[in-house]
Amino acid sequence: MAETGRVLTAGRLALDLGTHEVRWDDAPLPAFRPREFALLATLIGEPGRVFTKRELETAVLGYDGLVGSRAIDQHVVNVRAKLPDPTAIRTVRGVGYGLVASAG
Repeated sequence: MAETGRVLTAGRLALDLGTHEVRWDDAPLPAFRPREFALLATLIGEPGRVFTKRELETAVLGYDGLVGSRAIDQHVVNVRAKLPDPTAIRTVRGVGYGLVASAG
């Protein structure tokens, strides 16, 4: 991960923390909702690391979600649908999610 001012990058993916813009290969992607952006910002902060669902709930929702909540799963589905390469976010069954270190 590289941080230049307020832009986080990993591979072909870039997030502008000031404008909430997400870019892939320097092309803007469709608008991300605030929680989707927060999820992606958390993942891009440590590419390659797998975050537990509880860690993502705290980072994205601001609290530990309800036991059995599927909120994070749904946010991941939404984010993947907006990325040109949905495999940039990997699932580790029974653990959580991570951004593939090369992100495309």
